[in-house]
Amino acid sequence: VFRNFILSGDEPKPFQQFVAEILELNIPVLIYAGDKDYICNWLGNQGWSNELSWSGKESFNAANTTNWYSKANGSHAGTAKSNGLLTFLRVFDAGHMVPFDQPSHSLDMVNRWISGDYLFA
Repeated sequence: VFRNFILSGDEPKPFQQFVAEILELNIPVLIYAGDKDYICNWLGNQGWSNELSWSGKESFNAANTTNWYSKANGSHAGTAKSNGLLTFLRVFDAGHMVPFDQPSHSLDMVNRWISGDYLFA
């Protein structure tokens, strides 16, 4: 099956330039990763988020990483770094399928994001 995807041109491609284009349109972007994900590890995701070429790169890199506490149960759900437009969220005790591993934290993440709480403070 994977070979057929590759031969059709539907293999993994770099899409970070599209993330930068969205940010330049002042559309908020959330990047999140589980800290137990060995396929798309959080350190790699944090690294490319820090290196993303866009006009807000400096302010994003200067932003502090803060603790994120779930409003669902008050537990320490992860860490967040945001300049108000780009947010990187590390989800504790979650693998590649964050909503499966941490359903209540995932719901908190989505609810906060759609309500405009981009800082997860």
